[in-house]
Amino acid sequence: MTRLACGMAVVAVVWLGLLPRLIRLQPMAGHVERMEARGVNPAAMYYTELERLPLRPAWIEQRVVLWP
Repeated sequence: MTRLACGMAVVAVVWLGLLPRLIRLQPMAGHVERMEARGVNPAAMYYTELERLPLRPAWIEQRVVLWP
């Protein structure tokens, strides 16, 4: 029960404290301003709306074997 309470406290601190402060930093605030200037709601953006997802580096294909 204590672990659950601690976990909930950590999530609450991150969600209610850290994330709102993070959005005020210049890189994040600038991104939100640019999106809103273009008429895009940044809170409603999905990854499928991105033009292209970043490709994996070549070394991953060489070192990681998913199916032997």
